[in-house]
Amino acid sequence: MESNGVQQSLETIHPTVLLLYTVVMLCFTMFVMQPVYVAISLVSGCIVHGTLKGFRRTGARLSWQIPLICMIALFNALITQLGTTVLVSAGPIRITLESLCYGITMGCALVAVMLWLEIGATLVREDALMEVFGKRFPTLTTMLTVVLQLVPQLCRRFRLAVGLSDACSASHAHHPSRKRTQVLAGGILLSWSLEDSLERSDAMRARGWGIADTRSSYHNWRFTDRDAVCIAVVIIFGILNAICAVAAVGPWEFYPVMPQLRLWWGYVPYLILCLFPLIPVAIDAYAWRDVRNG
Repeated sequence: MESNGVQQSLETIHPTVLLLYTVVMLCFTMFVMQPVYVAISLVSGCIVHGTLKGFRRTGARLSWQIPLICMIALFNALITQLGTTVLVSAGPIRITLESLCYGITMGCALVAVMLWLEIGATLVREDALMEVFGKRFPTLTTMLTVVLQLVPQLCRRFRLAVGLSDACSASHAHHPSRKRTQVLAGGILLSWSLEDSLERSDAMRARGWGIADTRSSYHNWRFTDRDAVCIAVVIIFGILNAICAVAAVGPWEFYPVMPQLRLWWGYVPYLILCLFPLIPVAIDAYAWRDVRNG
């Protein structure tokens, strides 16, 4: 997280709350294919992502995600000729409004899922996963945390090995091909990873991993009454939004004719659920402002 205030506000919340919220949001974003719901997921995802990681990073993501939406919309409009409202007709090719809107909705849903996955990875970090699942599923949790740590680490080391090979003046004489440089970097990365795996296994053995069936662990978070209230709010809003989503998606069809979109109160609870992480941030910011002014 970029902002220290945002980080401190969300780090006080128990990881169970953040994990439950992430799962609920991903379910709504992936499975509710209705234009208004998709638009709310995308816009609120941009706001939450910008608040957590900085709006400059969000703009950098959107710089290639918006063209992706356009490509998906155009591709769907060209291959799917369903619908009754013809926009362009050139010989056998017929682009309809319904197919174009369906492609835009699909593209926006894909981008929204990407944003919320990154938001979830920011909210629920490796230590948070260990806190939630470490005692119940120690082996699975350890595997997941190691994978989450190794994937970016291996990518950084591969780029480092390729950069060092390119910087070496003698490397171009012996390995003029880019593929050979990458193969050489892959060999370096493999030996580096094997050495790290031996050190990691020795460290785990020295700490007594696998000796006992159950292990005591230090809890970084304490489940408080505020966390219980947050879980209750997420569950209540999740159930309410599930009912509203079924009511909104049921009569909605893209083909052959799209129904007219209307203002509806059922969209408001979903907007509140999407912006839920900003509520503790806003409360803490308001409290700090009162302290400074007082």
